[in-house]
Amino acid sequence: MWLRFALDKQAKEIVFDGVSYEYSDSSDFQNFTSQSLVTLELRYCIIFPQLQVNLGSLKKLIFNRTDMCEEAFEQFICGCPSLEELCIVEPYSISNLRFSAPNIRKLSLVLTEDEPSNATWLFDFPNLKTLELEIVRIPEVIDVSSVLDVYLKWLYVDEYDEDELRMFDIFLEKFSHCEVFQLSLDASEPFFHAIDDLHLLQIRWKCVVLGLRIFCQSCLLGFYQLMRSTKHLEELTIVRHYFDL
Repeated sequence: MWLRFALDKQAKEIVFDGVSYEYSDSSDFQNFTSQSLVTLELRYCIIFPQLQVNLGSLKKLIFNRTDMCEEAFEQFICGCPSLEELCIVEPYSISNLRFSAPNIRKLSLVLTEDEPSNATWLFDFPNLKTLELEIVRIPEVIDVSSVLDVYLKWLYVDEYDEDELRMFDIFLEKFSHCEVFQLSLDASEPFFHAIDDLHLLQIRWKCVVLGLRIFCQSCLLGFYQLMRSTKHLEELTIVRHYFDL
């Protein structure tokens, strides 16, 4: 009722939060239509495939711990033809992120909770410009050729596992064309273990931002390799993180 009231009043921004930890069931809300809504955030909601979505002016969409299957997700995205920014935080019942949304320019994905071992995340975003990732496992990348700015806020990589480092190296190659490359504290150290001169010679990064806790020997060697072998590098920023004990 409250959501319908806000849409009828032509609200431009809506944040709809489920009460307490109980999910709001969209089965009683069949028609999600608005030509004035610009920003929508759904928290703790259940979205079913039969939901009719027609949000012609929506620019930014946030799914925050929302329960939906792949079919419902795709239908919702198709109902937002002007969508430019999408943020997905800990989705439930969805493990395959592969869709066509030509207008989306920025994607933020947070997947830090335990996932089923068979969960598969496929990245196929041929028109994306900005990508922010906070994830546990390395995803399979199909097409991110248009991405210019990538920020790995968190990515778990076992730096002592040769197979994982190899996968991480392949993952980084997919973003070798980016102009801005940022790595947070937890992703920088595996990066220094994975890079080598051959791959760095092919990288076109102009701006690199790295977060570090300590300057170990491998990090210093990584700095040397990065500055020596990255031909297009114009700006290198090192963010030192301190923690109170």
